Amino acid sequence: MLSVKAKQLWVDGRRLPPPYYAIIPHKAALAIIPTLLALLAMQLGGSPLDVGVVAALATAGDLAGSLVWARQAAPRRKRILLMVLGYWGILAGCLLMMSHLLLAIFAAAFAVSFLSSSTYYAALFSVGEEYGDKLSENVGRFESVGGWAWVGGLAAGCVAATAISPDRFAAVLAAASFLSMLCVSKMMGYRLTKHLLAELRRCASWVESSVEKVARAEQASAELASSDLRKLISRVVSQEKLFANALAVDGRFYATQAAAFFSFGIVYSQLVPLMKAELSEDSLVFGVLMLGSAASATAYSAVGRMGCSENGLAKSYAARVPLFASLAALPWLPHTASTAVLVLFPVASGLTWAYIQVFLNASALKRSCEAVGLSRFVAGLGYIAGSLVGGLAAIYVGYPVAFSAAAVVLAIDAAVVSRSVGRA
Repeated sequence: MLSVKAKQLWVDGRRLPPPYYAIIPHKAALAIIPTLLALLAMQLGGSPLDVGVVAALATAGDLAGSLVWARQAAPRRKRILLMVLGYWGILAGCLLMMSHLLLAIFAAAFAVSFLSSSTYYAALFSVGEEYGDKLSENVGRFESVGGWAWVGGLAAGCVAATAISPDRFAAVLAAASFLSMLCVSKMMGYRLTKHLLAELRRCASWVESSVEKVARAEQASAELASSDLRKLISRVVSQEKLFANALAVDGRFYATQAAAFFSFGIVYSQLVPLMKAELSEDSLVFGVLMLGSAASATAYSAVGRMGCSENGLAKSYAARVPLFASLAALPWLPHTASTAVLVLFPVASGLTWAYIQVFLNASALKRSCEAVGLSRFVAGLGYIAGSLVGGLAAIYVGYPVAFSAAAVVLAIDAAVVSRSVGRA
């Protein structure tokens, strides 16, 4: 599947497989985009609810991508193409962000998450298939590489935010994503230019024969529509059966995941506006978020080598409860203390995220490729609901009440996970 010309990287003294190449610029771009979307929405006069909608749409795109790309990336023959496809989504999103329209920001949030997730699934499945004998360790290694790429992206964002406005930053990111797409396609042995020219020739041929095709289509329209409808219904029914069977077998695994991500949505969808209000400068927002990503990247490999368990997942959830409570207490803290909380929060949160991410991915991969998509789907539903609730709560009851409620939900969820471990 992979080109023999693909070069190798070194991480922790070991060779890095070619699929990791695709994830590096991908993660670097995605590190910048969520924060950039929130900043652009606020620059255009968006309310906390609008910022919550941006986060919800981004998660909805990832959710839709989990349904589409998790199945499409299962066959080996499609993976390199899907790795490249994700960069088109990033490029399209950046172009939308340059329009100075809040509606375009909403569209960009969905488009980037939906299309870019194809890169993630294709690379993750390649790693899971080729290194399944040490799954947790290699998933941790994979996430570590992506984590450090994320840190690099945020570092670039921190520097760029001091020199250019968010809309100009989107233009720079569009150019960078296009160049990254060309580099990744070449390194993975995918001749992007050749395929683009082939598609152009195919389009030209299609135009020449369009009249004939329209005539044929008119004759067969009823039969074609009926056939496509049957296929669509069949796919929907089979997908629903697959999900229903998985939920019946692992209902608790998915239910606790949805509850946890609901609480995450309340807090993290509003984190950028909160930091912007307290820290003022965009570069400081990027810089503080970079600290959290660095903490995650440092912990990924260690978590993978250590191994994962539901008991550790429960502890990771529980560790986030006082973190959410500390954000709820910000209005009553002195300025110096509140700034310290905002700096330390991403670091502690990043350490817990490393365990959560590795455990959930490894647990789903042990079940099946479809389980990875379902896991992301359920988590996405929870995060979408939490993002919308967080935006509404920020307007009507304020951040302290919203973050306190998130802490309570997560505490209950951690207790349920911990109790189920004790019964197992």
